[in-house]
Amino acid sequence: MELLQNLVSAPQSATEKEVDDNITTLVDRLSHATLVSDRRGAVLALKSYSRQYREIVIAKSLKVLFSTLHKDSLDLDIVKAILETLLILFIRGESENDLTRDWINSQSRHQNGKYPSPSILVQNIKPDQFSLWIADELTQSLSNLELLIDVLEFDDVHTRIYSLQLLQALTSTRNKRTQELILKSPTAISKLCQVLDDPFEPIRNETILLLMGIVKNNFNIQKLVVFENTFDKLYRIIEEEGGIRGTIVVQDCLSLITNLLSYNSSNQKYFIETNCLQKLVDLISQCLDSPTFVWNAQKMDNLIVTLETCRLFVVKDTQDIAAAQEIIVESGVMLSCLRLVFSLNIPNDVRVTALLTVSDIIRGNNEVQFKFSQVDVPYLDPSLPPSAQKFEEIVPITVALL
Repeated sequence: MELLQNLVSAPQSATEKEVDDNITTLVDRLSHATLVSDRRGAVLALKSYSRQYREIVIAKSLKVLFSTLHKDSLDLDIVKAILETLLILFIRGESENDLTRDWINSQSRHQNGKYPSPSILVQNIKPDQFSLWIADELTQSLSNLELLIDVLEFDDVHTRIYSLQLLQALTSTRNKRTQELILKSPTAISKLCQVLDDPFEPIRNETILLLMGIVKNNFNIQKLVVFENTFDKLYRIIEEEGGIRGTIVVQDCLSLITNLLSYNSSNQKYFIETNCLQKLVDLISQCLDSPTFVWNAQKMDNLIVTLETCRLFVVKDTQDIAAAQEIIVESGVMLSCLRLVFSLNIPNDVRVTALLTVSDIIRGNNEVQFKFSQVDVPYLDPSLPPSAQKFEEIVPITVALL
């Protein structure tokens, strides 16, 4: 242990050769130590080097860290230290000159844990060769992925967040390979969806981000996730977060729902059969039924994603679109969208999306178009301020649009 303490406390002036030798010694100790305490100390020492000497730590210790993770998978301290080390290596450290620091400070989204969510990070900073190296090593074996998922059953909050964020890193950088491994695991989807019920919000929020990446463009995974009662779970979270008035978590939930429905007729049918269309209507109505509703950018984003979800059911040239259009009209979605279009104090971005949604609903369907033409609406000119509107005049909708 004295040797490990000396290695951890290596002077800042140490040369790269000395650092290389120290890391080599630590890797050797981690590989051959018989005492758990020695292995734990070696991992902590490697973690301290990972911030400043990322390339050396990855090159020399990556495989040993993975093997130790499997060997000591029941030792919370070792698992936590290894997962945090891998996460630091993936996101390029946390020193003052860290490439991610400026980006983190510019974001309105709060971090769910000590480190930024890789799902969001890779949208702004392209993963480098070392991040891809880590992802490739982790996705070589199904056992690695299953171990990360099993860690979600630990009681330690930080360990579970590190695991979720590492899974996000894999999904964000090696999406297809990660999806293949998840499909090979008989319990992976079920365990991940169960975490949506976690009472600790950061863990739940990281799980939403992870699922957004896992289900994207994968029909089979989308079906499996929906069968875990995910729509109900997500709408419960949306309600808890305040609905359309809610934070970016609401937008993430709505985006996940969109990913589950996109070009997936099976999930769309299930969505309709479980009366989830009414939940879309309820969300749209929240900004219409409250005279004190105050708009901001997040509320607009939440509502626009809700409207985009409605449009998924009536995409041009899809099979059975006429039946879907009828169902959408009967559910009240079309009337709710028209209320958005012809209501005062609705932002024009929302008004435009609502009009596009209505146009998709009535496109090429004579019966639906006839029902649409029978609607009377208040006369509204979006180019005029509310005080100059002739809002009390009721006119046929075709006249109002002209």
